[in-house]
Amino acid sequence: MDNYENFIDYQAIRVRVERRLARRIAFFTHLLIFTFVSMTFMYNPFWKGTPLIEVGSVVWFILLMIHGGYWIFSETRDRAIRKEIERERKAAQMMDAYSKAKRDTFDHRREDDALIDFDAAEWDDTQAKYKRG
Repeated sequence: MDNYENFIDYQAIRVRVERRLARRIAFFTHLLIFTFVSMTFMYNPFWKGTPLIEVGSVVWFILLMIHGGYWIFSETRDRAIRKEIERERKAAQMMDAYSKAKRDTFDHRREDDALIDFDAAEWDDTQAKYKRG
């Protein structure tokens, strides 16, 4: 399990998903109600042509478009946030893998990453010159 997995709050994720679905359901419910009421007024001879109903329908349609714009904007924003989080998680995993690979290439470390003491006198001069560069 990587470090990112330790910070995941599954309850917060569930709340965000439920909120996103609630916005989607609210918009489509609003659209359905608007369509039903508009059709009812449009085909009812008593209300047909009444200026108050026509102005109310236009205002309601504008509010419906604002609601739809808010829903689409929030979906786009959530998608961008998720992509950025995924990008950061991948970058953290790559950095973790890089630093682990870098640590593993050094010969003088124990398994707990502590340096191993060694006696330089055990090396002959060619090994010491090679290691010093």
